[in-house]
Amino acid sequence: KQCGGVGGAVWRCRRGSVEVSEGQCGGVGGAVWRCRRGSVEVSEGQCGGVGGAVWRCRTGSMEVLEGQCGGVGGAVWRCWRGSVEVSEGQYGGVGGAVWRCRRGSMEVLEGQYGGAGHIQCPVLFLNAEVLNVFGAAVWILVACTKVVPANPQAYVMAVSLFCFIATFIWMMMFLCGAHHNQSSWATADMVYHCAASLLYLSSSVLLAYVTVVISPFSQVNFTPYKLNVSAVVFSFWTTLQYIVHAALSVIRWKSF
Repeated sequence: KQCGGVGGAVWRCRRGSVEVSEGQCGGVGGAVWRCRRGSVEVSEGQCGGVGGAVWRCRTGSMEVLEGQCGGVGGAVWRCWRGSVEVSEGQYGGVGGAVWRCRRGSMEVLEGQYGGAGHIQCPVLFLNAEVLNVFGAAVWILVACTKVVPANPQAYVMAVSLFCFIATFIWMMMFLCGAHHNQSSWATADMVYHCAASLLYLSSSVLLAYVTVVISPFSQVNFTPYKLNVSAVVFSFWTTLQYIVHAALSVIRWKSF
């Protein structure tokens, strides 16, 4: 870094020729510091020292991160929530920089750091959108046919409609940042998608059985049979997507 003076001086951090942050430093070693990008303050914390010191980041009065910093600019750091280590990664800059978290050699998280520990998981969100589309197709196709026999297909409708609504609400809560990157939400996400996978698998098997039992050769109109076949295809495809999402949720849960 380039320091204009010790104690309350303006400093700037650079990686090569690129300036990555600018802030007002109240002093080196245990001083309060604030980081700004232009005129916007992005983080505030208590710094115990430069290079290997303990630091804390706050948004207003709320502490969001605490960790051990091995150095400034590209150093390895670890973040703790209470006494639980939640991430480890390579830090590319101070204040609003892009960071990636790794556990060993596997990258588990990637996000934008601006003073708060929010993460983005595009793969999980995209998969949830796919689940909603194909899940809606299942109950729409079944609803287009005469529900015969009533009991198995009513169960299929109930499962597909419940999972559609629950997955949509769950996705909205994650997109709004309600999870706050907490391990309890990762556990709940894993449990929900594992349960949804089992429910969809059972309903898909029942729907396939009903479709096989219905004989199209004794009917003049083949449309209900074709709709049931399409519903079976979408149902098993949605089941596969729920299983994939559950596997990704397990991997994410293990990263906490």
